Amino acid sequence: MFPTVYADLEQLNKKLSQQQNSVKPLGKSCFFDYKTGQHKIIDGKTVLCSSVETMEQWIEKVLRTELNKYGIYNIDETENFGISIYRYIGEKNIPMSYVVSELKREITEQMLNHRYIKEVTDYQVIREKKGLHILFTTVLITEEEIKKEVQLYGV
Repeated sequence: MFPTVYADLEQLNKKLSQQQNSVKPLGKSCFFDYKTGQHKIIDGKTVLCSSVETMEQWIEKVLRTELNKYGIYNIDETENFGISIYRYIGEKNIPMSYVVSELKREITEQMLNHRYIKEVTDYQVIREKKGLHILFTTVLITEEEIKKEVQLYGV
């Protein structure tokens, strides 16, 4: 009833692991300090990031970028960069559970768009007087974890 498949599972597993291990390297990235708004420069030279610092900066940039606000970040019609939570700022008639659900979905989708991020875990949202306090962990393909805390005001 079912067709007979002649496949060498060992060979298929080997090909699959080779494909997973052949992720394009990140490349060089200059360290940017989001608190000061400046690139970090020591002795007249910009400081380069490690791969984990590069990923931390990418995550920070995604969270700070409003979806579809800057044309340079629009890759194509199906893939955009940033989050749209900013449209909910000041809106009091939208249920908080909806905002939290949308925020979690958007952050997870954006994080998984990067080839070095394997999963997003430990997602928490804490409602505060001035806004939302968001915590989550991204797991890289190297099994390193990046814990991220974000404060969104006005939500």
